[in-house]
Amino acid sequence: MSAMPAWGDQQIARFKYRAGLFQRRGMPPLAAETLADRLAFRDYELDPRRACVECENHQRGNTCHQRAQPALVGQLINCPKFSFQKP
Repeated sequence: MSAMPAWGDQQIARFKYRAGLFQRRGMPPLAAETLADRLAFRDYELDPRRACVECENHQRGNTCHQRAQPALVGQLINCPKFSFQKP
């Protein structure tokens, strides 16, 4: 595991966006910021796993194996149903 370099403006903006998004999706502020920080490291390491709270299916309430287990929405997994939400 390598050390992550200092964040630039883009990484800071992405962190703020994600933390806000996760709070709007029901996560407490500290949990949302912790996960957003973890995802910044995930991006740096090019880890392909995703968190359910990032997924369009989670937001829209669609059927998903993780929806039945709300405590797992912040865990990184490889999910074949993952889809980023389109604006």
